[in-house]
Amino acid sequence: MKGFLRDNTKTFLGIGLAAVLVIAISAFLGITPTDVFGKGVIYEEKTVEAGTVLYEDQDDDTRQQLYIEEDQQGEEQTYEEFLANPPEYDGEHLYVTVNRNRPFFTKEEKQNAETFYSYSEFDELGRTGVAFACVTYDGFPEGIRQGDLSTITPAGWNQMNVKEKYNIMLKVKDNLETEYLWARCHVIAFALGGKELDPRNVMTGTLSYNMTMRQYEVAVADFLETCQQDHVLYRVTPTYKGDELIPRGCLIEGYGVESNGIFINFAAYIFNSQPSFDIDYYTGEAVLKTSS
Repeated sequence: MKGFLRDNTKTFLGIGLAAVLVIAISAFLGITPTDVFGKGVIYEEKTVEAGTVLYEDQDDDTRQQLYIEEDQQGEEQTYEEFLANPPEYDGEHLYVTVNRNRPFFTKEEKQNAETFYSYSEFDELGRTGVAFACVTYDGFPEGIRQGDLSTITPAGWNQMNVKEKYNIMLKVKDNLETEYLWARCHVIAFALGGKELDPRNVMTGTLSYNMTMRQYEVAVADFLETCQQDHVLYRVTPTYKGDELIPRGCLIEGYGVESNGIFINFAAYIFNSQPSFDIDYYTGEAVLKTSS
C-alpha cells in the first residue's frame, strides 16, 4: 500500500500533521514556508534514538539529537568541491546540512518534471555509487516489500552481532532493539520507488545511518502524498575514503520541482557512523568505545 512507511510506524503519522501545523502557524505569523522548511525545522523536533547503546545502568532519557544548521550558516560550494572534501564525523552529530542546506542541482535539472530513476554502476572495488531520481507519487510501490534483501551482499558487508561480541543491544526506537550494527540500506528508499533488489541500490549502512536517513525519506514521501502532482528531484551520493569498501556517509539532496523548492529543498550529509563505536570502513568491524 502506498504510504506504508507511515502506516507501519506511529512516528511517521505525526510528520504530516506537523507539516500542516507548521504551515498554518507560519501563515498566521507571517513566516514564509521557505523560512521554515528551508532550515530543516521540520526535522529539528524529531529525536533520533537509533543506535543508542543500551547498558543496564543507562538513563532512559539519553538521546542523540539531530543537528540542524541554519540556512545563513556555512559556505556555498559546488557538488564537486563538496565531494572532494566531505565532512568528518565528530562523534556527536548524526548529520550536518551542507551548502547552506541547498541542493547542488543545476538550473536545468531543477526544471525537469519527468519521472526517472538512475543508478550508477559499481566502481572497480564493487562499491555502490550515486543514485539519482525524479520521484513522484505515481512511482510509489503499490504494496510492501516482496523480495529478500539478504540475497544481496554490498561491498564491505559484515554481519556484526554486538550482542555476541559485547553483550549489548542497540536501540531502534522505544520497545524495539536489535543486535546487529549493520543493515542493507537502500540508496533510494523502496517507499520512494527505489528498486528493491537491484544491487546498485543497496549499500552497507549502520543502524544509526539507516534511521537518520529515514527522516528525509519520510518527509519526501509525506510531501508527495499531499502534493501528488509534484515531483521531487532526489539524489543520494555515497562517499568513500581511499579504498575503503564502506561509505563514510552519504550526501542527500531534495528539491520540489513544481513547487520551486518551497517545501522540499535540502542538502545534508548523513554520517555512516554509530554512536559509541569506532568503525573500520574496510572490514565493517567496529570496536565499542569504553569510558575511562
